[in-house]
Amino acid sequence: MNAVDPGATGGTQLERHVRQPLLIRAVSRLFRKDAKRAAATQALLAASPRVAGISGELWPTAGLPRGPALLGDVDLAKRLWEVSEGIVDAHTLPEKLRDAA
Repeated sequence: MNAVDPGATGGTQLERHVRQPLLIRAVSRLFRKDAKRAAATQALLAASPRVAGISGELWPTAGLPRGPALLGDVDLAKRLWEVSEGIVDAHTLPEKLRDAA
């Protein structure tokens, strides 16, 4: 499973209810992708054999992603999981109290 970020895309009408000063709207148009460019990444992930077997990546563009080296650190991931479990356990009611509630 991968995640896709099409970025700022023009022509979608998603921003129609956002009030922005005219200058900001004019400048932001310079950095938007058109709908075809924004859809290219989704099309690549859906149909290209180049991405077969790649999972867990964030795709902001239609190129192969290169994340920080820490993303491949298995020991760090295990430690994060352990710490996260401890936080969740500390904020979860014990079974006896949960059954009584």
